[in-house]
Amino acid sequence: MRGCIGCGKCCRQVVYTVAKAGREDLITFFRMHDLDVRNSEDGESVVTVIRAKCDWLSLATLRCKFYEKRPTMCREFLCDEALKD
Repeated sequence: MRGCIGCGKCCRQVVYTVAKAGREDLITFFRMHDLDVRNSEDGESVVTVIRAKCDWLSLATLRCKFYEKRPTMCREFLCDEALKD
């Protein structure tokens, strides 16, 4: 696995994976706001992508302005672009 390729994609979108069971309200909310909702591979969850730029993203460098203090969800983000050959 390669590391960051510097595209800034991780800071311009949030991917939510939500279990279907008991979360119909959230799934309805996603759909009401015209968000693309897709079934996960296992069919137990749905996935949606919300496109919004993080305020910490530097547009000049496409890097986090506060990298050392970034939230856990950012630290654990697995970049699909970095996984491509």
